[in-house]
Amino acid sequence: MLLLAWRRPHTPCQVIDAIRPAAPQRLDVACDGPNPDRPEEAEKVAATRAVIEDAGAGPANWSGVTAT
Repeated sequence: MLLLAWRRPHTPCQVIDAIRPAAPQRLDVACDGPNPDRPEEAEKVAATRAVIEDAGAGPANWSGVTAT
């Protein structure tokens, strides 16, 4: 299963909560980086990545996670 994320911190949290009951053996997480021409995106991307970690979907918390 692949979770695609970008600069919307609330959305990955909702998706992770919906995925968790299915208990996939593997969850890949891809979160694109900020556009270098838009410095305001860096904070949003960082917040999105933090939400993923805090929700327990980061590599340290979910068996089989690959985060990029």
